[in-house]
Amino acid sequence: MLNYSLSDKKWLKLLLLSTIIVLLLFSCKKDSQGCKAKFDEKLLIGQWLLNDARKYGEYWLYNSNNRGKSWDENDDVNENEAQSFEWSLCGAKLELLHGMESSQGRIPKQYTITELTSKTLKYRDDYRSYSYTKVNTVRGRVTQNNSPLSGVLISASTGTTFNTDDNKDHENKLGTYTINVSPGSSVTITPSLTGYTFSPPNITINNVTSNHNNQNFTAIPVTQPPNY
Repeated sequence: MLNYSLSDKKWLKLLLLSTIIVLLLFSCKKDSQGCKAKFDEKLLIGQWLLNDARKYGEYWLYNSNNRGKSWDENDDVNENEAQSFEWSLCGAKLELLHGMESSQGRIPKQYTITELTSKTLKYRDDYRSYSYTKVNTVRGRVTQNNSPLSGVLISASTGTTFNTDDNKDHENKLGTYTINVSPGSSVTITPSLTGYTFSPPNITINNVTSNHNNQNFTAIPVTQPPNY
């Protein structure tokens, strides 16, 4: 049988207490805001597209300086006209403070994140849940004789297709297209419309890590041989 002295027992208690403290410190790791880390804040940085067929075209951009902006292309609002906001992440609590003030001042909106990966963001509030996919966008316009050409089929090697805009109520969008691409992937974009060839015939972008605008095409009518 092992016999422990009083001094030995004190050392064992101190060792056990020290071990518990270390375990608690590691299990309660906190960020610079004093929040218990639950999600990697760096994963939030980037552009997210709302997964909602009713509002497809709503984007949220989170920057590393805790600022961001949101816009809805369905409402004819582009990135240059986006609404700014400030964001913070504390544990699973995401807080957004929009730049627009109400009669009660700037009221933050709070959400609870349920999933955050390099490709997926999901959060909820008291009323509903939201799901987003991280994307980069490739945008451009198709013209003929410097005029927008609508109805051109834009095919992406990722499997996405898009018809250039023909909504005359939004003249600034006529002939434009938008292709969403997963960050880090590559894409080849090819236009097609019966009776036309295009210059360039396609555009390839490798390792897409940011948005690419002004990826434009020029439509050239196919000359029909005369009938004799």
